[in-house]
Amino acid sequence: MSLDPVTEFDVVLTRGGAIEGRVLLPDGKDASGTIVAFNHGDSCPFTQRAGPGGTFRATGLASGKWQVLPAKAEIGVDGIAYAGIDKEEPMIWSCEVRDGDTTRFDLDLTKP
Repeated sequence: MSLDPVTEFDVVLTRGGAIEGRVLLPDGKDASGTIVAFNHGDSCPFTQRAGPGGTFRATGLASGKWQVLPAKAEIGVDGIAYAGIDKEEPMIWSCEVRDGDTTRFDLDLTKP
């Protein structure tokens, strides 16, 4: 597909949004260091480790639906890479991000 050289279009830049929350573990155990995975369904997932008290905050996120899940390993660290898989079932989203807003989502791992 090519664009007509006289076609005009607007590019809108946004600030992005954020997801913040806490990892909740059974019996109130300390969740510091828990690996949290973030996925927008765009083939660019990422991970981060929860901070003191199990807190996490991801910023500069695209608007839309996001998954927030526990992970066993960090993506992109020590050769760990992400590989997509074809799945027939729909993705289950954890929360929704809006531009300029912070979405609150606690990753509740207190139930099996």
